[in-house]
Amino acid sequence: MIQRYGGPIYGAFDEGEGEADGALTGVAATFAAGLYPPPARTVLRFVPGFLLAGPAPIVRGLRFSAVQEKGHPHDEHAYLWFLAVDPSHQRGGVGRALLARVYGDATAPVYLDTANPANVPYYASNGYEELGRADGPRGASMWFMRRPR
Repeated sequence: MIQRYGGPIYGAFDEGEGEADGALTGVAATFAAGLYPPPARTVLRFVPGFLLAGPAPIVRGLRFSAVQEKGHPHDEHAYLWFLAVDPSHQRGGVGRALLARVYGDATAPVYLDTANPANVPYYASNGYEELGRADGPRGASMWFMRRPR
């Protein structure tokens, strides 16, 4: 979905010597301003997996997705959909370097949402402001954050 309807996608690679040289250490996947949400028909690709999960996970997933979409801003923004750093490279600046690249290319404020409370201070230290928070199923929370341009 992201590779077809979103982007850009950024990667960080190990520049050290040895076996890990050139290995992927982090990824930031985005939807540039105006590209989110992708066409509704893209959901059809995931239907078989949803059906295999069973009714309870489907209902929880749909509820959480509704919470996520309700908090998504309606003004123009770039959307940081995914940020991940290999655990062996965390706390080494890889995530910050990827975020700097996202900010450098963004033509609008950058928005993200997270369900991990440990991520909130990290993103705040990168200039994000909390726009709101909502409760999801099973006591989970979702934070909505934006980094001004």
